[in-house]
Amino acid sequence: MELRHLRYFVMVAEELNFRRAAERLHVAQPALSAQIKNLEEELGVKLFERTTRSVLLTQTGQVFLGEARGILGATAHAEQLVRKAEHGLVGTLRVGVITPATGPLLARVLRNFHQKYPGVQLSLSALTTTEQLKRLRAGELDAGLLRPPVSSPELDTRYVEQAPQVLAAPAGHRLAKKGNSNGRILTAKAW
Repeated sequence: MELRHLRYFVMVAEELNFRRAAERLHVAQPALSAQIKNLEEELGVKLFERTTRSVLLTQTGQVFLGEARGILGATAHAEQLVRKAEHGLVGTLRVGVITPATGPLLARVLRNFHQKYPGVQLSLSALTTTEQLKRLRAGELDAGLLRPPVSSPELDTRYVEQAPQVLAAPAGHRLAKKGNSNGRILTAKAW
């Protein structure tokens, strides 16, 4: 049994007229009649009661109509999903993140991503930069938010954000008195 047999059957069942069904399907009426007859022979059942004036579904045909519609609907849905998957609109995106990247910026990015791509499920893993690189190379991650520098010719990288870092040290510690690259003194409150 082929999908076209199901399409032909559903059209005849909806029209209850072979001529009109053939016109809607853009096929010759004798060819449509032959396809329905072949379907009935393949199934070993009678789907339609035919007279010179009317076409009616048998009880078996009514049962088959529901199933045929379900199969055709599932097929159409599968076709849509495949097209969306081809364009990255459905599926799972596996992303590695370093712990500092899990703040408000990441929350905004994830919210915007979900609004734009509601069919894509994000799978986040908190990993070190080294572990992310290992998993990216192994194909276990699709993307990663990690700390530079990243020098890996097999990976494409894009700089996305500069995250300020602060050194905190107890008051009175020798590092608290040293200047940073801007010449400012690093200080911290005692814990």
